[in-house]
Amino acid sequence: LVSVLRSSDEYKENSRAYRRTVFRHDDWIKFRSSGRLYNNLGTMFTSGVIRGLWLEVGTVTVVSTVVFLVNNAVMGSDT
Repeated sequence: LVSVLRSSDEYKENSRAYRRTVFRHDDWIKFRSSGRLYNNLGTMFTSGVIRGLWLEVGTVTVVSTVVFLVNNAVMGSDT
């Protein structure tokens, strides 16, 4: 687990060199594109944000799933 966390930190630090410092007009047009949703969904699992925060995202996902399942078991399902 420690080596996985360390590699996540290395990824974040190494990717800093590729960050842009200026948001240009072409970037704005791409950002405002109506097809950006499909592009973002397609690249979600290769995203630097997800790669950098996978432990936090995974923890929230597991905890919320457990809460949902316990709630359904205790309260019952309406469906």
